[in-house]
Amino acid sequence: MKKTVRTKYLALGILIIASLFMFSDRFYHPKYITESENARFNQWVDYYTSCEGYTVEYYSFDAFKSESDVVTSRQASSLSADVQKSKQLTGSVKVYFDWENDVIFFSGSGPDSTLQYCYYSNF
Repeated sequence: MKKTVRTKYLALGILIIASLFMFSDRFYHPKYITESENARFNQWVDYYTSCEGYTVEYYSFDAFKSESDVVTSRQASSLSADVQKSKQLTGSVKVYFDWENDVIFFSGSGPDSTLQYCYYSNF
């Protein structure tokens, strides 16, 4: 009889400890780098963050637009291809994101080397 009571208490203790680990695991999960509620936008930022050779930083898109000479909107797939080309040419790329507006953008090259080009995509 004592053996079954001990076994029940042991099983209950293991169950409680396991549930505590499951509950506390939510608190220790890494948080997203963005504060956007747009899941697709967050996936793009996470993708660039995890890739080698890419630096990802928050920057205000409005401020970046005002600093750029040419601002060009791209579809997500075109922007991705542009970023990859830029990385191949330079070895590393700095990709910016603005989670307030769900915009990913970067400074790339263009036909006129004296101008600063901004390529962006809204999500």
